[in-house]
Amino acid sequence: MNCPHCNAEVANGVQFCTSCGKAVAVGSATPRIVNEERGIATSVAGQSLQGEVLRKTMKKAFTGLMVVAVLQVLGFAFIVLVFTQASTPQVKAGALVMCIITGVLAALFLGLAIWSRFHPFPAAVTGLVILVTLWSIGVIANPASVLDGIFLNAIILALLIRSVQAGLAHRKLKREMAVSRAAMT
Repeated sequence: MNCPHCNAEVANGVQFCTSCGKAVAVGSATPRIVNEERGIATSVAGQSLQGEVLRKTMKKAFTGLMVVAVLQVLGFAFIVLVFTQASTPQVKAGALVMCIITGVLAALFLGLAIWSRFHPFPAAVTGLVILVTLWSIGVIANPASVLDGIFLNAIILALLIRSVQAGLAHRKLKREMAVSRAAMT
């Protein structure tokens, strides 16, 4: 492990760097900024770092949902292109239905991304549940469609799972900070 301050080699389990004498993180990748009894940072700088960790976890959830929304918008644009180039009424009707569904999903995921700026965990879970439900309905309606777009579906699923994990981390840290603030008063 290297000292985060001077980049000198530091043995595992050591609390202070032998080169610069500053404290190093023990057993954690994040700085030790928390009063062990209270669970919340005791300094303005520490509280600022905790706030930054909250923002980062929220941003991860937001980014995952926003990428899914952008993918839906791109799918919508592609289907519109198919719709305008369609020559038969059956293809036009199918493209119109897919265009409406994809447009609604794009708007829905954009709304979830915005919601995740305030409540990342429920927004991410809602997005995951909606997408898995729609995929399940599609497979039930047409079992041969199981492998259709499996690569893109795997990417979207991974993004949403990452968003749920970030939302859960955000919720946990926010609750710990709230409990700590209540204990301080």
